[in-house]
Amino acid sequence: MDQERSAPSFAEMAFALHWAPAELVLALWAYFDESGHPSEDIPLAVAGCVATCEAWREFESDWLRVLKDHGVSWFHAVDLEHAHGEFAAWGGDRQRRERFLYALIQVVGRHALPPVGCLVPTHEVRRLRSRRPRGKKSESAEERLVREAEELFADPYCCALAYCMKTAAEQFALPRDVLLHVVLAFRDKTVGKAERLWAIAQEISPFRDRMAGLTTGRGQDPRRLPQLQAADLIAYEITRSTHQTKIRRGFQQLRGLKIYLSKADPARVFQGWLADPSV
Repeated sequence: MDQERSAPSFAEMAFALHWAPAELVLALWAYFDESGHPSEDIPLAVAGCVATCEAWREFESDWLRVLKDHGVSWFHAVDLEHAHGEFAAWGGDRQRRERFLYALIQVVGRHALPPVGCLVPTHEVRRLRSRRPRGKKSESAEERLVREAEELFADPYCCALAYCMKTAAEQFALPRDVLLHVVLAFRDKTVGKAERLWAIAQEISPFRDRMAGLTTGRGQDPRRLPQLQAADLIAYEITRSTHQTKIRRGFQQLRGLKIYLSKADPARVFQGWLADPSV
């Protein structure tokens, strides 16, 4: 509880980091297996929503209202699905869960937050981990950065994260001529990878002038950040869709928005990091 009280809210984060109302914020959540680690047996997904800082504030009040109406303090997809935590009393009441989920999806749809996501299928997880680029005995600083980026792309999480950042920059930040901030749900085992990927992007990616900053979730609590809870909703639904034939009620509404979702093609994503999107 002390950690929750001390963790910054979105408004506090925006103020501290000097985010302007028109600047974009991409909130992302990653799903591995239920133990929290990447697995070769199930897909990996990184997904979330992007919106202006001002739009996120408007979204937050609607999201919190839905939580209050349903008697919970925050949303976590795994807890809802398995009736854990605050949802334990809901038990097997499927209709109650579906009504709650549908209400949250409507909030996302009303605020037209374009979902962004990347799914790494099981066979790609295995293939990516078998790729280990070798460095040259003598290489320039730029060649070294490209090689390091390629090594990171051999990691499923980094490949999916790179796709999301690239897509948000190309599809939203560049056309609007605004800066993009990225907020990640904290995972201790991936934070170093994310920070290194961001650092390399600042050096070699064609959209580096749009990428204003990365917040990796250190010291944050998703219970105080509805923006990350929305990312959790999108990422979980994308992961679930890989082994469920039926799309849950309401998620079709999000598909009415233009979902920027891809199954990972590491070579294509990597080349996109090097190519100028304006050409």
